[in-house]
Amino acid sequence: MKKNYFGVDVGSKELVLAYFPSGSSGKVRTYKNTVAGIKKILKLVGKFENAHIILEATGTYSKRLVYGCLQADVPLSMLTPSQGKSIGMVLGKSNKTDAEDARSLARYGEMVEPPAYEHPSEQDEHNRQLLNYISYLNKQKTRISNKLHALSFEQHPCNYVIKELEEELVKIEAKIKKAMQELEQLQEGQLEQAVAKAETVVGIGRKTALCLMLLTGGLSHFETAKQLANFIGICPALYESGSSINRRATISKKGNKMIRSLLYMCARSAKQHNPSCKALYDRLRKKGKAHKVAMVAVGHKLIRQVFAVVKNNVDFDKQYKNEKFA
Repeated sequence: MKKNYFGVDVGSKELVLAYFPSGSSGKVRTYKNTVAGIKKILKLVGKFENAHIILEATGTYSKRLVYGCLQADVPLSMLTPSQGKSIGMVLGKSNKTDAEDARSLARYGEMVEPPAYEHPSEQDEHNRQLLNYISYLNKQKTRISNKLHALSFEQHPCNYVIKELEEELVKIEAKIKKAMQELEQLQEGQLEQAVAKAETVVGIGRKTALCLMLLTGGLSHFETAKQLANFIGICPALYESGSSINRRATISKKGNKMIRSLLYMCARSAKQHNPSCKALYDRLRKKGKAHKVAMVAVGHKLIRQVFAVVKNNVDFDKQYKNEKFA
């Protein structure tokens, strides 16, 4: 049976809804981005059979609508902002307004029939929020460390400022440790086997293994290592067309930034102690590749190694030559 698609442009204060009832050129309505406004949207949508909402993922602004759809059992699909922008270009839209964006989203649903968004569990939500908090703390730690480093070059550094920053750094490190302990408690041993196997990969530490498994649900949603690398954003992304456009390939950076940062730190150890990673790093450097490029390649190899040992439920053997584990 044909679905009725509703496009919703999400703003901090308003939700602009567009839909195309049969025999109509399209209708647009605006609601407040409040609980009351979302109830009105769901009441309208509930009048149509096989209703399906399409919206752009806009961080916290779309959370209320997403949870409202979950409670009302209304399927929805979420697109990235870049996807939403591309839809307007494909449809030949010349205007950029909230109403036009909502219409484009509704038309996209009719043309593509995207799969419904799978709502994360409460535990998955807690894991995500904790990981974001740890990422925030790590940024604060780096900022203070950089400031202390800069002060070390001052001819007459202020001891008071240095002391204050050092005390703040100690507090943040304590918060990071406490947050990691909370992560350990949240998983309640459910992913312990996957975390333990990931830790056997030379270069992968407990923190990286735990964060990676929590972020990916123990790799349960991935069938190939390539999918995992793409999810994390550590896979190469080409940008070329014909013979005139051919930019240097870089990683996509579409995934979790904290995981990529952790992997980069793991790569520093792996390039010395993990034989296949060391061989890869040395080979790329001999070819003239930059240090950072070679390190990213080592991080990518670590992800493939983690995927192999976790999916096959085996310990990592650094002497094993099979390409599947290399």
